Amino acid sequence: MKPVLATQAAAEADAESLLGLSPRAAAVLAWGGAWVTGGLVCWLAPDGARFVRHHARHALWITGAVTALALGLWFLGILAAFLVTPTAFAVVSWLATGAWFGVLPFWLWGLFRALRGETLRMPGVTRRIEPASEAVLPAAPDGEPIAVADVDPAPAGGPPPYAAGPKPEPEPEP
Repeated sequence: MKPVLATQAAAEADAESLLGLSPRAAAVLAWGGAWVTGGLVCWLAPDGARFVRHHARHALWITGAVTALALGLWFLGILAAFLVTPTAFAVVSWLATGAWFGVLPFWLWGLFRALRGETLRMPGVTRRIEPASEAVLPAAPDGEPIAVADVDPAPAGGPPPYAAGPKPEPEPEP
C-alpha cells in the first residue's frame, strides 16, 4: 500500500492572521460580509497574512464591483422612469437584481475556497488585484519559484529579451 502524501493548504502556510483568528476564519470573515468585511479585513490584516489578504482583496473587488454595477443600474432605472417610461424602470431594475443573483456563485465559490484553505484564481481578476510583490511566476527549471521583482524588464526601445532571431544591423549614416 502506498503512503498518502498530504499537501499543506495555502492557509496553513500563513503564520499570521487577523485579531487572533485562524487564517481560514479570517478569510471566511472577509467573504461573509461581501465588500464591507472584505475591505475591513484587507485594511486590518497584518502584512504577513498573505492568504487572508488574498481573499479579502477578492471579496472587496468582486462584490464591490457588482454593488457598484447594481447601484448604477438602479440610478439609471430611476432616470429612465422619469425620462422614458415606467416600463424602462422595471426592465433596468430587473437587470440590477440579476447582477445581485449573478454574483452569488462567485461569492459562494470564494467562501468555499476560503473554508477549505485554498487560494482563489479568477481569470482576468486575480492578476489585476494582487500586488506584484506577492505574485509568483511558474517555477524555474531548477524548481525554485521566481518572484516578479527578480525578472528584468525589457530594455527601453528594444525587443523583449526572449525574442528569437538575429539582431538587425544598424544602417550606416550617410
